Amino acid sequence: MTNNLEDYTYKKMPNYLYEQIKEKVFKVFKEYNINTLPIDCKKLAQSMGYKLVKYSDLPIDSLITQQSNEGCSSIHAIKDHVIKKIYYNDSQVVGRQRYTIMHEIAHGVYEHKEESDLADDIANFFARYSLVPTPLIHKLKVDSVDDIVEIFNVSHALAENCLKDYYNWLEYGKPTLLPYESKLLELFGY
Repeated sequence: MTNNLEDYTYKKMPNYLYEQIKEKVFKVFKEYNINTLPIDCKKLAQSMGYKLVKYSDLPIDSLITQQSNEGCSSIHAIKDHVIKKIYYNDSQVVGRQRYTIMHEIAHGVYEHKEESDLADDIANFFARYSLVPTPLIHKLKVDSVDDIVEIFNVSHALAENCLKDYYNWLEYGKPTLLPYESKLLELFGY
């Protein structure tokens, strides 16, 4: 499935769905012991049983590279064995590669079977929040796009969007953390 964050405008999902996705990110981090910054998305993918495949390791005329400029994933069952792969464009900037890997992890976490706008919206938000969790921006007192890029190792475009999310989070009454947000901070040692 494709993901084009630089040009992506989030459709309005119901608020409860955003909260469910954020809580799911916490549960995935807890299950796979993800508790340091920047998030090691390659380690997470491998812990979840994915083989990571760089586009540069594929034949030039590969259908996979023609399917998406950023990346995609596949899950196949052969008898009792499941083969999970995430393909990603390693010619993209590192922050973009990391986003693509988290996007594909989200499709696996949610067991998306086919492409849809909603599946991509969920995967995009999962990737965005998992790479730059809002409570960590707050706890670390990060207040610039450049700081987000440096601390979380993400693209400038993603950092801009996450900083906007943070300001919205502050504006719409988040003085008290939700239970999963407190647990997320504890997981990271705060």
